[in-house]
Amino acid sequence: MHDLELDGLASLSDPDAANETGPMGEIRLSAESSLGPLRIEARGHRKADGAISLPLAFVALGAAKIEGSLIYGTDALLRGEFNGQSGDLSDLPESQRYGLEGDLSLKAALFAHNEKQALSVEAAGQSLVLPIQSKRLSLQRLDLKAEAFLTDGLPRIDGTLLLSDFLLGFTQLNRLQISATGDRSRLQLDGKADGHWRGPLDLGGSLIWSQDAQSQKASLTLAGLLFGEKLNTEKPLSMQMTKDHLTLDPFRIEFSEGAISGALTKGGDEVDLRLDLTDMPLSILNVMSPQILPTGTLDGQLSLLQEKDQSRGTMRLFVHDLAPAIGGFTQVPPLQISIKADLKDDLLMMMAEAPPAIPPIPPLLIPHPPSRPAPV
Repeated sequence: MHDLELDGLASLSDPDAANETGPMGEIRLSAESSLGPLRIEARGHRKADGAISLPLAFVALGAAKIEGSLIYGTDALLRGEFNGQSGDLSDLPESQRYGLEGDLSLKAALFAHNEKQALSVEAAGQSLVLPIQSKRLSLQRLDLKAEAFLTDGLPRIDGTLLLSDFLLGFTQLNRLQISATGDRSRLQLDGKADGHWRGPLDLGGSLIWSQDAQSQKASLTLAGLLFGEKLNTEKPLSMQMTKDHLTLDPFRIEFSEGAISGALTKGGDEVDLRLDLTDMPLSILNVMSPQILPTGTLDGQLSLLQEKDQSRGTMRLFVHDLAPAIGGFTQVPPLQISIKADLKDDLLMMMAEAPPAIPPIPPLLIPHPPSRPAPV
């Protein structure tokens, strides 16, 4: 930034200036920058009751601008409104916008609520493009509405974020909506997404987190389509945590054809874990290894019990019709794998088997002898 000027700008005016009392101050700056001309205008005064008023505030950088008014009251709370516009970022030279495209607007209000500071924010965006490393994040529409009420701890919030036509790499979301409501004692997040993320996606869910002086609790509910598989929590997954204890209540997650269920208790040096898998589709592993894209199902049981210095556990896993979709492996017959493991007194014994697939034997064709003419 260079060519800083201190001069009067005619656009700054206030019809109520004649009614102001107390000390007054005014600043008007203009400068040139690589992003375009910069203008800052502000005027403030101390009111008769001691409050500090900024009736006019204006900042402009290129086509972007923010303007509004602000009052700092004797109760140490801020009140006022600000509005901002980015202008069409696509109109800026490439060297000034760093790959950004689209139009953003912002409206913020500061106010008092129950003698505490509160803030409301509304933001909107159209045809946004943001470069991320070697990829481009594109977003057709963004809408954000939120309110925050400051308390002695974490603020109480109530907000909703809506994204439309989101595209980043192979992730494509037609619509994503997230809402948050609550405070430091109880916070609820609700979400809904549909599109394509390593498979068809149409998933909704809710997360509730709460705490008191002794414990923290969390519950999760999911329902919809993930990686092309139907997914549903039969009842909310519930977990409780204290200073030295953790409990995951008995749960069950159902998929298109199978399910996973279990429970966990951990306290001090003691652990009790139970896990059951029934016809669980291996396609759910796409989230961890998207390049493998396995097909097949998994059955199994896992149990672990640790008490003081003793540990006991068993694991039985059976993989049916495993077929990794990797180049060069598409012609390999599906595999059947069994894994058995036992843990007792810190001694682990494990055995795995993968019987070789036997290709089907083609039917044996025996040629018939040529027919002979019948004797005359």
